[in-house]
Amino acid sequence: MKKSLTLIPFLLIGLFSCNNETDEQGPLPSISNYTIEGGEHESHERLSDEGEEPELEMGGEAHIDAEMGGQNLKTVLLDIHWGEGHTHRTMSSETDTAWTAKIQWNFGEEGGLTPAGVFPNNHDFHEHIEIPEMIDGKHVKEGEYHFVLYLWDQDGNETQKALTAHIHGHEEGEEEAK
Repeated sequence: MKKSLTLIPFLLIGLFSCNNETDEQGPLPSISNYTIEGGEHESHERLSDEGEEPELEMGGEAHIDAEMGGQNLKTVLLDIHWGEGHTHRTMSSETDTAWTAKIQWNFGEEGGLTPAGVFPNNHDFHEHIEIPEMIDGKHVKEGEYHFVLYLWDQDGNETQKALTAHIHGHEEGEEEAK
């Protein structure tokens, strides 16, 4: 009986002791109101985390918007890749190739999203991305593409949000009408 009573304090100490590596790092960064809208060649269809896929046109622009929050935001990365059929590998043939792009923006540096040394807690992100028609002499493959937006803060905390857009070439007769 004495042995079992002596074990109880050790069990309680083990149960309530905490690991020093679990320091609170603050809340995760957040991405809200993430949207993609076609540029001037488009009918201004808008894709959001609540809407449907827009039709983006090769040779046009995609306007990327998002509200970002967190503590001391550091880096934004936009990863664009082929997404049809939920495959995340580049699909290509002799005549076309899938478009992939990784575009990074930084806070707190000269030429970045904010001036050197400024790491905001909130940021209204707005960027224009050109959609290529050709890559290395091949036409860009039409279809669904994922636009994955990543956000990191100074502590290395990360969040991400993904949208899918349908990218197509110029419609015949469309050029003549413009």
